[in-house]
Amino acid sequence: MLDRAWMTDWKESLTQRKEQQAEAAQAHSSLHARFLAWHNGLPEVSRVRPFSMIEIEQALNTQGKYLSPILLSEGWQRKRKWNSKGQYHRYWVPSVSVDEFSSVVRQAQSNPPQVYSAHRRD
Repeated sequence: MLDRAWMTDWKESLTQRKEQQAEAAQAHSSLHARFLAWHNGLPEVSRVRPFSMIEIEQALNTQGKYLSPILLSEGWQRKRKWNSKGQYHRYWVPSVSVDEFSSVVRQAQSNPPQVYSAHRRD
């Protein structure tokens, strides 16, 4: 016959494990929500460009190992740009349709930024 104390300890350890898993899932979802709020809050032109992981880490005040699963779940892709020395720069590209990207480019071309000169002409 099993010892009752052992059964009680076993049930408590299962309960603690479930609570820890629930807390981890909640932390992941809140980071996911923070990421979406940050990314959706950017200007449209900024949302379709490549991002470095450091940039995203600093914006959300967290580490890349927690962000990678979120970026992948949102359809982002990891890319590398190699140089002639065999070194590379890693960056992340958001999932953007060709139509969405084209509309952003057209909008930027039709509304070029105003450049003001600091020199006064008389």
